[in-house]
Formats: sequence, C-alpha cells, structure tokens
Amino acid sequence: MVNYIARVIIIYLIDFYRVYLSPLKGYKCAYAVSGGKYTCSSYGRKIFLRFSPIVAIKLLRRQFLRCHNRALMFNSNRGVLVHTACGVPFCCGPDGSDGRGY
Repeated sequence: MVNYIARVIIIYLIDFYRVYLSPLKGYKCAYAVSGGKYTCSSYGRKIFLRFSPIVAIKLLRRQFLRCHNRALMFNSNRGVLVHTACGVPFCCGPDGSDGRGY
C-alpha cells in the first residue's frame, strides 16, 4: 500500500514537471537530444509504473548520470557532440581515448 501511494505521488510529480516546469526551462533533455530513446522524465514515469520506488530511484539515478554525461559532451552553441577536454567534434571518446580501445 505504501509503495502504491509513493508511486502515485511520484508519477503525479513527474507529470506536473513535464506539463508545467519543463516547458519553462528552455532546453530539452540532453540524453534525448543526442539520440537516446526517452527523455529522463518519460523514462522516470515508465520505470515508476513498472518497479518499486526504491528500484526505480536507482534506475532513474543511472539515467540522470547518462544524461549528465551527454550534456557535458553536448555543445548547444554548435549543436554537435564534442569532447569537453579539447572541444573538437568526435575527436576521441569521453574518457580521452581515441575511441579504438587503446
């Protein structure tokens, strides 16, 4: 019963965010913009419907980290993914490697 109430409240808050707050931000989810399947809020709504609140929070935290990493790589001025250390589009992986695995 507590899980159900928590789910209903969290889903309501996500819907409130999506309808009223997200349009005011002025930018979109970096994960979705860079080719992800879902925005963070749609993914959060989906997993809170499917999993318990504790599991959903862990999964949503991982999604936020993925989104944050893509936001660090996304240069909104040029609209291309860039490596934040050197600023060159697609020059190397986010860890500084050249993307070939060595």
